[in-house]
Amino acid sequence: PGDDIYSECVKTHPVLLIFEDREIKVIEENSVTKVDAENALDAWLTTKKIAIKAAIDERLTKYPNVRPCFLDFFLIPMSDVGEFKKSLYRAIHAIDYKEN
Repeated sequence: PGDDIYSECVKTHPVLLIFEDREIKVIEENSVTKVDAENALDAWLTTKKIAIKAAIDERLTKYPNVRPCFLDFFLIPMSDVGEFKKSLYRAIHAIDYKEN
């Protein structure tokens, strides 16, 4: 940072979006094979992509300093974000997450 080479670099910022959607549970329950799940998730994304992009664009207006960067989005839809949070906490800290 601070030198000419760094200032000429294209900046890319990864963005991890983990969100809950009830339809993901249906996909999990109804998919018999990996291909079934992939096809169902593809169909789900086709119906949701415009709303997801609109939500991202809305939030980007709040952070204009991010605009000059390329953003790589990683979407992780889940049926239960709370359970994921607890599992991740357990994996990182080797103890169970305790609710207040």
